[in-house]
Amino acid sequence: MQDLVTRLVENLGIDANVAEKAIGVILGMLKKSGSEEKIAPIMAALPGADDLIAKASDSGQSSGGGLMSAVGGMMGGGGIMETVGQLQGLGLDIPQSQSVAKELIEYTRDKAGTDTVNDALKDIPGIDMVL
Repeated sequence: MQDLVTRLVENLGIDANVAEKAIGVILGMLKKSGSEEKIAPIMAALPGADDLIAKASDSGQSSGGGLMSAVGGMMGGGGIMETVGQLQGLGLDIPQSQSVAKELIEYTRDKAGTDTVNDALKDIPGIDMVL
């Protein structure tokens, strides 16, 4: 996953620590919101993914931040809105958050296969808001 972190730093100009936490936040949302059966092969193809999810969780990013997270909580548990709020809590604006998500999904498709990733994403409500 370090190659993805490097790619985010170089392409988006964000700090490596922020990149790691942002990846963890998004992967955590996918793991929480997606079908376990469909997400498992993706996580298996991404060594270190669980470590990044834990790092984001340890930093408090899994519990939210900002207006979008609050709105997500009011709408029944969060999902995409909560994730956007967590990314904003890391200092990323919406275009940066979308860029991180797009880079992560592209990377994931390269590692786990396009069909596998697309099949898992189609079951996640609101994912098109960030992609």
